[in-house]
Amino acid sequence: MNKGNGLGEDCSRELELLERIDAKMDKLGKRMDGLERRAATAGAVAGGVSGGLAGGVVAVGILYIKAKLGW
Repeated sequence: MNKGNGLGEDCSRELELLERIDAKMDKLGKRMDGLERRAATAGAVAGGVSGGLAGGVVAVGILYIKAKLGW
C-alpha cells in the first residue's frame, strides 16, 4: 500500500474513519427501523381509537334523533 510516497499511513487512517462511520450508520439504520415499527403501531392504535369514538358519537346522535322523533 505504501509506495514510497508516505500515503500508506494516511490511507489507513481514512479507512479506519470510514469504517467507524459505516458502523454508526448501521446502528442508526437499526434504530430507524425500530422507530418506524413503533410509529406504525401507534398510528394504528390512534386510528382505531378515533374511529371508535367517531362511531360512538354518530350512534348517540342517531339515537337522540330517534328519541326526539318518537321512533
